[in-house]
Amino acid sequence: MKKITLILAFIVSYTISFGQTLTFNSKGASNIVKQIRATNQRTGQTVNISGNALILNSTNGIHANTVEKEKTIAYPNPFQEKTRVSFTAFQNEKVEIKLINTIGQILISKDIDATEGENSIEISAPKCGCYLIHINGKSINKQLQVICNRANNGSSKIAYLSNQYTKQVPVMKVAKEEVVFNYIQGDKIDLKCISGDYITFHVIDPYKDNKPNNTYLINFEPKVSDFEGNVYKTVTIGTQVWIAENLKSTFYPNGTVISGFDTYDNNATNKGVYGLLYPVNSITNIAPTGWHLPSFEEIRTLSTYLGGENFKYKLFENSATDCGFAAKLAGVYYGSYYPSGIPNPNPRYEGLGNETSFWCSGERLYYISSTYSPCENWGGGGTEASVRCIKN
Repeated sequence: MKKITLILAFIVSYTISFGQTLTFNSKGASNIVKQIRATNQRTGQTVNISGNALILNSTNGIHANTVEKEKTIAYPNPFQEKTRVSFTAFQNEKVEIKLINTIGQILISKDIDATEGENSIEISAPKCGCYLIHINGKSINKQLQVICNRANNGSSKIAYLSNQYTKQVPVMKVAKEEVVFNYIQGDKIDLKCISGDYITFHVIDPYKDNKPNNTYLINFEPKVSDFEGNVYKTVTIGTQVWIAENLKSTFYPNGTVISGFDTYDNNATNKGVYGLLYPVNSITNIAPTGWHLPSFEEIRTLSTYLGGENFKYKLFENSATDCGFAAKLAGVYYGSYYPSGIPNPNPRYEGLGNETSFWCSGERLYYISSTYSPCENWGGGGTEASVRCIKN
């Protein structure tokens, strides 16, 4: 069994006063924790452990903000019209920047001559929605998810802004499977633990947690299959276990054919990426054996665990803080009434790449959008929506 170790440095007035070592063992579908992404909810500092990790090379303490010299950020995010992205290159090199939409299309690609140190670019998106920024060079390979709330006249732009030399502060050194990570009393730390396709997401308070020998046991849940033979990834988030993909089965668990399902825009290729859209009269007993449609209360539990306000950004696939839920903005079919109960004079597919709705118990819908706040909705009127399941 492989162990991954995270050294947490407790900071008072930005000086290291003492440290503790957290050890992660695993069980379940995998007995190896291959990677951990740790994020301080307060500061946004993120470190990744994957075989090797980082240790502070300092005996006198160091300002918390200088610990992470590889940080890649987009600000503001969400943004209106344009956002600024900062990243670190470790040599003078050509770096390719891509802006990709939620269905994998490259909207714009540009090569820039990055110089050693911190570089900045400015990116504009063509319309409101979620986008992936891919930064790739010899010394860097980073991805960021960004959200545009107001478009820039339908055009995509990438502009290189500046460079700031940062190499002169060598605050870290490489060592095997250890990393120093700073926190103060009251901080909560998001831990995304990964082993291949298996993911477990935990939020810890290292100051309050009382684990024997500071050892955390990570349980990786196995994949699940439906009657049709589709195999789905799962993710553990706190005490809940979710199927981390949208349902795509055309059969109930007992083998009966499901009626009324659809793919977005009647395009069969959307099934593999986004799953199927199901009408309300087809969702009873639709979940694979041992699973069920979530209740609003279970989604509220998920929201609270992920931090409440803005928790939706942790649900989105490939976001900088994603928890492994991997929500896809699969769109919805709006029938004769909107989920809010308002009559709809123009039934249609809407929202691919910008919004999604999941069926919940009681024939209700939970709505998530890249632009608007999540909300709980009535689910009638011929609406067809996605299905996400939670373990019994």
